[in-house]
Amino acid sequence: MSSARGGATFGAGGNKCAGCGKTVYSNEQLKAVNAVWHPVCLKCTTCQVTLSLKTVEAFNKQPYCRSHLPKASHTQVADSVATRQALRT
Repeated sequence: MSSARGGATFGAGGNKCAGCGKTVYSNEQLKAVNAVWHPVCLKCTTCQVTLSLKTVEAFNKQPYCRSHLPKASHTQVADSVATRQALRT
């Protein structure tokens, strides 16, 4: 392909980084938390420390470090009396 000026144009290629929204190319991307990231953009949602594939933890499709990983808790519905009675029948 060539541009109006006669020079070569390059395809956009790559995907959008989940952290900054800019293009991230396959030679630099990290795939984590169902998305692609620049290595410097993969940060803990709480403390903003830069994470790696070895240190990233996911919760609700958000990256966290181990220190700030939220814990799943029981919901109000799961613990309600009506739900317990329905499960017994």
